[in-house]
Amino acid sequence: MKTYGEVIGTIRKNKLLLQKEVANNNIARSNLSKIENSTIIPSITTLKGISDSLDITLDELDFIKNNYTLLPKQKLLSDFFNIVSNIDNQKIVQLIIKCKKYLDEHHDLIIKDILCILQAAEMLCNNEITSAQDIIRPVWQRLEKINKFTLIEIKITCNILYLFPNHFITRFTPKLLQMIDSYIPFDKGLLSLKTSLLINTSTLLFQTNPGQAKNFLNESIQLAQEINRYDLLGIAYYIKGTLFKDSLLIKKSENIFSSIDRNDLLKVLKSEITNNIF
Repeated sequence: MKTYGEVIGTIRKNKLLLQKEVANNNIARSNLSKIENSTIIPSITTLKGISDSLDITLDELDFIKNNYTLLPKQKLLSDFFNIVSNIDNQKIVQLIIKCKKYLDEHHDLIIKDILCILQAAEMLCNNEITSAQDIIRPVWQRLEKINKFTLIEIKITCNILYLFPNHFITRFTPKLLQMIDSYIPFDKGLLSLKTSLLINTSTLLFQTNPGQAKNFLNESIQLAQEINRYDLLGIAYYIKGTLFKDSLLIKKSENIFSSIDRNDLLKVLKSEITNNIF
């Protein structure tokens, strides 16, 4: 594997930049030359300054250094978030094996959390709800002690929230939404996550606080339109139409799913609402 210096040198030359242009005020040009020749190892502060001069992030630098592939932990995280968005029991089992193998060689709390979540998801596929909640509890007990989540904890919490009792979810959601809002300027992808959270929580709020449920659905509809997530827009329309007896919204939803060729999603949605709400 190439050193950071070798990768920095390659990127700089590809961008047709002089060493003095990259060094700028971050580092002496002579030291940059030594870094590129791998005679000195840059500190994290120096790497950050050089990365900024090259208009890349540290994550992208690692990605390039690793021959344009994700690092093992990053690959596990990527696979995890893909799986929880599209539950596939076979893929869950495969990723459980990969996480266990990774933990045999590394001590990593996040991957340990993900392993618990995957095991819980596997149990849910077999309708073992109580067992799933039991295995996920240590994850929440760790997260609960964190005063302000970072991005990874926000994403993980959104993916395990549905495993907890309704009263807990409705109590914690406002705090989670605030934390998501604080990160949206950094990661616009969180807008989709926020939209999903608003939709899912609205169904839980409906019995005890229908007014708040409607507010959440209205906000999710607005967000889905802004980010062009027509699948989420269709879901929000259908749930709002069903909960508040609005046949026009239901028809709107059906038209959306038909136009994006996702009638399969509509079928699943109808089944879930029938089984879990009414």
